[in-house]
Amino acid sequence: MLWRSTSEAAAGIRRVGDLVGVASTRRIERKCGTSPDPRRVVDYMKILFALTLVVSVTPAQLQPVGVAGFWWNGTTTPTAGSTYSFTCAPIPVSVQVGEPVVLRVVGEFTYPYLLGMAPSATRCLSLPGVFNSVLLDDPVTIITSGSLDQTSPLLVWPSGFTELNVILPPSVPTGATFSLQAAAWSGGQGLFQPVLTVAFDVTVL
Repeated sequence: MLWRSTSEAAAGIRRVGDLVGVASTRRIERKCGTSPDPRRVVDYMKILFALTLVVSVTPAQLQPVGVAGFWWNGTTTPTAGSTYSFTCAPIPVSVQVGEPVVLRVVGEFTYPYLLGMAPSATRCLSLPGVFNSVLLDDPVTIITSGSLDQTSPLLVWPSGFTELNVILPPSVPTGATFSLQAAAWSGGQGLFQPVLTVAFDVTVL
């Protein structure tokens, strides 16, 4: 039995739980010759039904749509980014020349991703059929792309990700600024669509 949303699933639990509880009360009365508290039987059967529901509803149907993540992990700025929320305000981060930085893009496992770079990110442009907005200003350069070929051993969603190890070359001058934004795919509630992530405003120290 499958539902399209958590609210629909909850309503299903209530309806079926009530029916199962009443039927179980009548069976107990016939077998034991007693009349147990029907409220306890109904509550008990609802719990059992809810536990059964955990394995009968697919994870993608319970997850929100339009979810993809972009994370920064360095030394000057240890951790920044977001997976479950989006804002048109870029996240400021800093880095020094020669400092290793790990960029993580999160989305649907095995689906494609891309990473774009631009001189700045001041707009919030919506595109038809794409979740969230383009923040990068023109000209945008796609610096890498691929598929999210790694998956987390933890029960998290989305489970797909890739990590990019980046080190700025010595030719990048102190005070330089640029912006980064990624795109991936989301499969929440069975709807597979491209998603734009949050963006980073990077300052070279």
